[in-house]
Amino acid sequence: MSRWQKIILAVLRFSLGWLMLYAGLEKIFDPMWSAAGYLNNAKTFTALFQWFARPDILPTGDLGIQKGFKKLFGLSKLPKPERMNR
Repeated sequence: MSRWQKIILAVLRFSLGWLMLYAGLEKIFDPMWSAAGYLNNAKTFTALFQWFARPDILPTGDLGIQKGFKKLFGLSKLPKPERMNR
């Protein structure tokens, strides 16, 4: 990467960071700003979450899934697949 590319990249990163900081601070200090309009009209991905819940997508017998459950719930040993399905 050339020197000019590094300078341009640094300026772009700084500009984007400044923009995000300014937009965030503007929302924090504006008492009239609200996210209610966005949140009331937000769509959820229920079909996607139902797809993830299918047993063939995230099989509970998978070692990686079992280790994730163990870490997430602070278990001392790996959970059995039957217990994870509840």
